[in-house]
Amino acid sequence: MSKTWKKIPESTMRKIRKLAHIYNTQDMESLMIQVFSWGFYPVDEWDFRLVNQPHWILYWNPTPGLKLEVGRKIVEPNPDRIYLFAPHTRFSGNEVKPFIQFYLHFSVGEPFNRVRNRLFTFPAENFPEMMLEAAHHRGRLTRSLYLQQIALAALAKVPLNAFAPDKRMPLDQRICLVLDQIDRDPAKAGSVEELSASVRMSPNNFHRKFADATNTTPKQYILRRRLEHARYLLMHSSLNIDEIASESGFQNRYHFSKTFKNYYVFPPVAYRKMMERTHSTSKPCKTASREK
Repeated sequence: MSKTWKKIPESTMRKIRKLAHIYNTQDMESLMIQVFSWGFYPVDEWDFRLVNQPHWILYWNPTPGLKLEVGRKIVEPNPDRIYLFAPHTRFSGNEVKPFIQFYLHFSVGEPFNRVRNRLFTFPAENFPEMMLEAAHHRGRLTRSLYLQQIALAALAKVPLNAFAPDKRMPLDQRICLVLDQIDRDPAKAGSVEELSASVRMSPNNFHRKFADATNTTPKQYILRRRLEHARYLLMHSSLNIDEIASESGFQNRYHFSKTFKNYYVFPPVAYRKMMERTHSTSKPCKTASREK
């Protein structure tokens, strides 16, 4: 028995004919998405003041109850829209009443590290379906793919006028060597003087070229890498907080906890418990259960 195929609408065929000549243009950007944390759960308490995180934050609230303050603007998220904060966008928030939220924290490199800090909002469209799929699947690989799909789809909504001009010069190979040293073991990264001496550069010249290459200072880059390493240990090791602080290059538990909270909103102990709860839950939030 032959299968009857559904005819493609003529309006769609016109678009196909118009675009069918595009092939192998090589005009592509290579993106690397790193998901830090995510969740889909009921929120009973929310009171954050002047959040300023170094990564992207995405929210979708299927139920009302959250009030955000971004600059002088009050935003009350609704289920018809997605809310995407660029890195270092300051905002505060508190709950008016309990609500349900999907959140995603992630980072991405060039060219999105040139996006000016601001809040982007756009129609939810098919995002809720992707979020339900991510919440439904238990396999780490499948879930990671869905979460990265959500991040990529959200980044595709960022308008071109949100990007700062690209003023980068070709990357200095000496800076590449230092970046490799830091990335391999951020806990042992030295001072600006030590790093610059290791590649035979003056501290001032090193600092300037490093900032040109990374859009941040050596100190901030090292701090971010140490915090990312600490976050990984919180999620994937049984080390206690003192041990994680030491392994990540922090002077003591107090300094580590204070710095971690400034970046990730939650202190290390609360962050670990939240991640354990997220990954150990056998079923997603009831409102996020998959229809059968």
